[in-house]
Amino acid sequence: MKSFPPSRVTDRIRSDLTRRFIVLRLVQGQCHKCSHTLRGGLFPARKFHPEDGDSTAKITLFTGEIDGYLDLMAKAEVSERLAEVLRDFRVRVVVSTGAGVSAESGVPTFRSAGGLWRTFKAETLATPEAFAENPQLVWEWYEFRRAKIKEVEPNPGHHELVLWERHFPNFTLITQNIDGLHRRAGSSKPIELHGNIMVSRCHKCERRAGEAGLGSDGEIPRCQCGGLLRPDVVWFGEPLPQRELQLAWEASEGAEVFISVGTSGIVQPAASLASVAKEAGAFLIEINPDETEISYKFDETLRQPSGIALPALGRRLGIARN
Repeated sequence: MKSFPPSRVTDRIRSDLTRRFIVLRLVQGQCHKCSHTLRGGLFPARKFHPEDGDSTAKITLFTGEIDGYLDLMAKAEVSERLAEVLRDFRVRVVVSTGAGVSAESGVPTFRSAGGLWRTFKAETLATPEAFAENPQLVWEWYEFRRAKIKEVEPNPGHHELVLWERHFPNFTLITQNIDGLHRRAGSSKPIELHGNIMVSRCHKCERRAGEAGLGSDGEIPRCQCGGLLRPDVVWFGEPLPQRELQLAWEASEGAEVFISVGTSGIVQPAASLASVAKEAGAFLIEINPDETEISYKFDETLRQPSGIALPALGRRLGIARN
C-alpha cells in the first residue's frame, strides 16, 4: 500500500473545506516515533504524545480511502433553505449528538452484535447491581474502555461543532455519548446526558473525583467519605442526571433550529428532545447516513456522516476557523 509523509498528505487536502482541520479517514496509519498503529476511524495528521510534553510525532498516512472521503466532503450538498435558517448568527441553535458521531472516530461499541468483553455483555456489567456485587470486575471493564477511547481522536464533526459554538452566541450542544470527545475537541460546555466515562464519582455521596481509577495494584478507588468511586456514567436502570436533563429540555424548548446528529431516535428520554423542539416551533434538521424512526419529523435531512455534513454546512455558512 502506497504511503505519504504528513507534509505531502497535508498539501493534497488543503481545499477550502478541509483546511479547517487536517483530519483524514484512514485505513491505517503508523506513528514514526513510537510505531503505534492506528487502524480505521478519523485521525489528525499528527498525533499528540502526552509523555513528550508539547511535542508531536509524525504519522505515516496510507492513501486507502482518503480520496473517496475527500470527494464526499466536496460533493456534500446543502440546500438554500437549510442555509437560510442558520444564516443569522443570532439564531438559537441546539445540536444533539448520538453514537453515530462517536462511531466515526472509531469508538468501539459493546452493545452491538458480538459486543462482548471476557464473555460478559454490557448489560450485565453496566448496572448498580453488578457494581455492588463485583466492583473490581466492573472497574476493570471500564478501565479497558477508557484505554480504548484514548486511542481514538475527535473527528471533523466534533471539531466543526467547536467552531459553531464560537460562531453562534446562543448555541447548546447536547450529547448522549460518554466518551468525552466533544470536550477533547474543544467544546466548552456540552450537556452530557449519560455522563462521561473519563470522570469518576462517589457511589455514596455523589462527589466527583476527576479521572480516578484503579490503582497500579488494582485497588478500587475511594472517595474522601470512604465510599467507592465509580465511573460517572448512567447505568442501566438509573435515571438521567436531573440537572443535565432539565438543561437539555429547556434548551430544546427555546431552540429555533434543532439539529439531530448521528442519533438513532429511539433512546429515551433524549429521543423526545426533537419533538419538544418541534412543538415549540423549531426548524428540525437530521444528519445521519441512515433513516431513523423519527426521520419523518424533520424539515431537512442530510444523509451523510457528521464529519462530512457538518463541515460542508459550516463552509456554506461561512463559519471561519479563527
